[in-house]
Amino acid sequence: MQARSFRLVFAASGLAAVAAVGCSLALDFDESKIPVEDTGITGDDSAVPDTGTDTNKPDTGGDTTDTNDTTPPPDTLDSTPPPDTTDAADATDTADSTVADTTDAADTTDSATADTTDSGTADTGADTTDASTADTTDSATADTGTDTADSTVADTADAGTDTTDAADTTDAGTDTTDTADSAVADTTDAADTTDTADAAPVTSTFLTVLTNSQETPPIAAGTTTDSTATFTLNETAATLTYTINHNVLSPTSAHFHTAFGGVAAAPTFDLGSTLTSPITGTWTGLSATNIADLKAGKIYVNVHNAAHSTGEVRGQLVRPGETFYTVAMNGGNETPPVTTSTNTGTVQFVLNGTTLTYNGTTTFAAGKILASGGAHIHSGAVGVAGGVVYDLTVSGSDLIGAITGITAGDVTHLGDATYYVNVHTTDFTGGEIRGQIIKHFVATPP
Repeated sequence: MQARSFRLVFAASGLAAVAAVGCSLALDFDESKIPVEDTGITGDDSAVPDTGTDTNKPDTGGDTTDTNDTTPPPDTLDSTPPPDTTDAADATDTADSTVADTTDAADTTDSATADTTDSGTADTGADTTDASTADTTDSATADTGTDTADSTVADTADAGTDTTDAADTTDAGTDTTDTADSAVADTTDAADTTDTADAAPVTSTFLTVLTNSQETPPIAAGTTTDSTATFTLNETAATLTYTINHNVLSPTSAHFHTAFGGVAAAPTFDLGSTLTSPITGTWTGLSATNIADLKAGKIYVNVHNAAHSTGEVRGQLVRPGETFYTVAMNGGNETPPVTTSTNTGTVQFVLNGTTLTYNGTTTFAAGKILASGGAHIHSGAVGVAGGVVYDLTVSGSDLIGAITGITAGDVTHLGDATYYVNVHTTDFTGGEIRGQIIKHFVATPP
């Protein structure tokens, strides 16, 4: 080493020897004689900076904690410093090497919920935060040595790329349709909407007047007088409660029968053996047909005795206020009489206000009654031919229908038997059978 001289100049002002003037003192030193300070650096520190991209946990600067790069011991001897051969902290960057984001296990199967956004880990390929080691500042020692361990850790490729989380994009357990809930529909509680036990019963009242004239064939008045009966239909309970007044001597039986007026039928319900007037009781277990027949006026009550085994008095059940009529037709009633015809017919009429409902039947074969103008109501007394007042509807061999707009004059004719029914056939176009309309009773409530 070439010797160089340094001059130190001191300005002394307080010395007695140089009190009057300034004195300069120059000292020459040989630089080669100055001992060299031990810096701990043996040579050129060409360490490779940690430039690799730690995609999982970036190593953006110096190691924050380099436990082996601590402050070197005091340089007490001028000796060769210990070689910086091992940078233990940098040799194995365990935090970086053990973290492998190759599989985002939590996101691979998400069957319960459609996790369309994986908010827990958005690992797009570059780890922006290395939480375990933030090597931003190596405050203890500027590590200029060779960092061999970092150079071997290459996080450039994150095999477990989370850019496509297949398990989240398709959630097989889609909850959009909850079939278990859709099957349970409580919108209609049928048990509550209709409480049949609490509902008021549906009831109807029917009346009749028992007469000899309603029997088939009619019985001349003599030993008995007309009597009334009342009935209450409970449709909910399917029962018919009755109170039947009569003055039949020594009655032998009594029944409900099913037939329109003027037609005899077998018993439908037996009223029992206690037949003293009034006969009371309840017909239970009514069928739907029984109820329909009752409402249509097709039920009658009949009281029998020994003198008249087929019935002493009879009464058709109708609604209060209605008027009941019947017609019995044959060829002998025609004007002039048709003596060669054996056909007969009956019709029941029930007047309710201004509507006259009728149900009738005849013995004619199908097609014998004229298709047009086959039956009418005419005006005329017995033995008198009169003009047509109302057309009647023919159905096969039956007469079924209703006439509306009945007038007060009509009611008078119906009441005094000056209206009659005439049936016209292909054999007798002027009329083959005829019968006067007979009034039996008005169902006046008691």
